Amino acid sequence: MPSAHQLALYRGLQETLTNALKHAPEQPSTARLYREGAWLHLSVRNGLSPTHSSKVETRQPPRRGGLGLDGLRSRFEALGGSVQATRTQEVFEVCLTLPLTH
Repeated sequence: MPSAHQLALYRGLQETLTNALKHAPEQPSTARLYREGAWLHLSVRNGLSPTHSSKVETRQPPRRGGLGLDGLRSRFEALGGSVQATRTQEVFEVCLTLPLTH
């Protein structure tokens, strides 16, 4: 795997776990790295904080210092991959996908 892909996966795991710690520190997180054909996937899931609501989230001022999911998306798309974030009432999940070769 190219070193750029390795770095992207490392940074992706770092960003998603940092977000989980910031937004739902009392909730468990799970990371899963797996291969599917010519693609490598990293899925990071965490529970949502009971006090966390989308209304509160949208009223907060933007945070400074990081590029967050938009930065990850740019990094992964530049390598031919993708980033998908999904949210249910109980779980937030980020799926990072990269081709094994690019």
